[in-house]
Amino acid sequence: MPTDFLQFLAEALAFVSNLAAVFAALAGVAALVSVVVDFAKRFGLPDGKAPVLAFWLNAAAFIALAALGLFAHVSPEQFDQVASAIATILTVLLGFITQVILTPKIHGALKGGNVPLLYKSHSVK
Repeated sequence: MPTDFLQFLAEALAFVSNLAAVFAALAGVAALVSVVVDFAKRFGLPDGKAPVLAFWLNAAAFIALAALGLFAHVSPEQFDQVASAIATILTVLLGFITQVILTPKIHGALKGGNVPLLYKSHSVK
């Protein structure tokens, strides 16, 4: 084997090893993966599929971090900040969507009866 190839392979392995260590510390990416999995679970992800989805999202984030670091010179810190901001926005959005969906269901469950401190109907019975 040519020494150039072995040197390239050694450098590539060192890059991936260092990137893996940095990737493990990116809290923003972890938050983003978590909120995307939560969205998927609330809107139809079958039982038992969350770990598979989390694996693929983490793999995609790792590849994106490597590609952006190599070709666009995006630092891991910048990548993590963007992921954190997206996770924050999605968390707020998830809370809003959940509230919009649950409010009519809760109203329907309490409707028709007087539940002290929770619901009072002013309609004629």
